[in-house]
Amino acid sequence: MRVTIVGRHIAVTPALRRYVASRLKVLERFGAERATAHVILSVEKFRHTAEIVLTHRGNVIQGKVASTEMYGSLDRVADRIRRQLLKRKERLVNHKPRAARRSARSEQES
Repeated sequence: MRVTIVGRHIAVTPALRRYVASRLKVLERFGAERATAHVILSVEKFRHTAEIVLTHRGNVIQGKVASTEMYGSLDRVADRIRRQLLKRKERLVNHKPRAARRSARSEQES
């Protein structure tokens, strides 16, 4: 996964980079190995905001969370992205083509 980290009014330290990488590593089990993640970290007074924009197979998945500490914001936004990816994966796995439904109906009616 390619990750770009941008800091607005905050210095992106190596510790923050490692933490972001570890939180995004979890997303790879949902098929996001080839995804591109753009992480935006910003601070306004006591409000620490983390935003992730993930481009995965042509789809854009994004989440934004603000809290009183940066690591908590990163945890929550990574969890939101994880839930969105899980929901998307379940939709793809559970998808049944329309043609199969029609042929099943016509067999039942006969």
